[in-house]
Amino acid sequence: MLGPAPTEEERRTLRKVPSYIPPMAFLVAFLELCERASYYGLTGPIVNYIQNPLPPGSDGGQLVGTSKVPGALGQGQSVAFAITTFNSFWAYVMPIIGAVVADTWLGRYKAICWFTVVKILAQILLTASASPAGIASGAAYPCLVVGIVLLGIGTGGIKSNVSPLIADQIKTRKAYVETLKDGTRVIRDPNATMQRLFNLFYFFINLGACLKIATVYLEKDIGFWASFLLPTCLACLMPLVLLLGNKHYIKVPPRGSILLEALRVIRLVIAKGFSWNILRFRNNLANGVIDSTTGQRTSVWEYAKPLVVMSSLKGGSALERPKWLTWDATFVEEVQRTMRACAIFAYYPLFWLPYLMMTNNLVSQAATLRLGGVPNDILSAFNPISVVIMLPIMDRVVYPLLRRFNLPFRPITRIFVGFMVAAAAMVYAAVLQAKIYDEVPCRTQPGAADADCDSSSISLWVQLPVYILIAFSEIMASVTGLEYAYQKAPARLKSVVTSLYLFTNAFASALSFALTHVSQDPYLVWLYGSIAVAAFIAGILFFISFRKWNKFEEVENEIGRGPDREE
Repeated sequence: MLGPAPTEEERRTLRKVPSYIPPMAFLVAFLELCERASYYGLTGPIVNYIQNPLPPGSDGGQLVGTSKVPGALGQGQSVAFAITTFNSFWAYVMPIIGAVVADTWLGRYKAICWFTVVKILAQILLTASASPAGIASGAAYPCLVVGIVLLGIGTGGIKSNVSPLIADQIKTRKAYVETLKDGTRVIRDPNATMQRLFNLFYFFINLGACLKIATVYLEKDIGFWASFLLPTCLACLMPLVLLLGNKHYIKVPPRGSILLEALRVIRLVIAKGFSWNILRFRNNLANGVIDSTTGQRTSVWEYAKPLVVMSSLKGGSALERPKWLTWDATFVEEVQRTMRACAIFAYYPLFWLPYLMMTNNLVSQAATLRLGGVPNDILSAFNPISVVIMLPIMDRVVYPLLRRFNLPFRPITRIFVGFMVAAAAMVYAAVLQAKIYDEVPCRTQPGAADADCDSSSISLWVQLPVYILIAFSEIMASVTGLEYAYQKAPARLKSVVTSLYLFTNAFASALSFALTHVSQDPYLVWLYGSIAVAAFIAGILFFISFRKWNKFEEVENEIGRGPDREE
């Protein structure tokens, strides 16, 4: 039995703490661990697989004799950058399709099941084509392209649905007062619960991503077929996890074509506020328009609410409600809140650009450093390791301490900090690259091949702070983005809104395509530096634009939250 709802006085004075996380949420988190382990375990070695030629005497890409780095296809850094960037783009475009399929027809659970089948088929194809026979026959490259396309479909369809599925497992949707065993009275706060839940979710994501530690050693010592086989085995665990929780998960059923309703609401809002003058149009959407009846400035969203729509029709509100008017006033408020969230997401592509450097250019940078017998792509594993270490500290120590002193670290502020730290990571990468060029001037010559240039004497481990900084930026901005997407989305659009947040990564990948030409020597200092400047400016503009929204965070999250779920 839950305690009473808190009074206004209790909200001001009592400490807010998260509610309990149910077992089924942990099972969904383990499902995501398997999915991320299979994805990052496979994509971890893929830069070397594409970029570097087959070492002399090697049949599966493993190191033989004096070979420095593993390789198989020998397509060069620009092609490796282009393919890995496309992989990121495609994997984050497909969540939109997966979300529509789930919210409109299948529901989240069934959608995850079907997309899991596609993902497993993709990984089997990639593993088979990376065998010595596949590489020798010339089938590895075309199979890689097909496999990347299928992998994006499967991964994207899962991604947009698994984070809403874990949040669906939380039954308690309203704040209540509870007395702890030591007699302390606290508020079990749904916002704190969601923050802890998504911290847990991201912890499992990065725990799974640590599998790349094993796969980069497998590529080095045995071959790429072995490094692809291990994550494929992890992917094959996913159907078992889904089956295990089938009768126990809370499954929100699909609600039909909710997108059509949302688009109709948005059309009414735009029509009311529209002006050919861009500045006036923006002002109308932000501050409302002068109502012809009352003479008062009224939000354009009010004109999409059913009573107002009915009164504007010929004959007034006495008319029978039109069949197309299927929403209520709360749904309009939910769509308004969703559009606000999407406005915040608009800045995220410039946050993801530093993150994307980890999957391609930073791996190539590592190959130019003194490796000391370790794989050049091993440091990418320290990004998830850093998240796994820092996230529990933030969730169990830092955030509770701030709440104890009534100093909540609200979403807009956390995201801003994430942008700043990501920019700092790229500044560090640019300085390191400049040091490499100073030591190995050969690399500053356009068209110089790796084979023509010596390695730097700088240790590979000097690159480590880049991955740690990016990890902390993820905790601030990426985790908060997932939390924000779920909290702000209408119940019937949670997968779709999550997919729109994930799409910002795809947009960042599209921006990266424009950088393909400068993703090689001698332009890398400018590449990292320009990305740092872009992330810094985006973070400043983001905070200036949205800093006031922190004040309305709790009130907005209550809109459409609904009653607690039944057991």
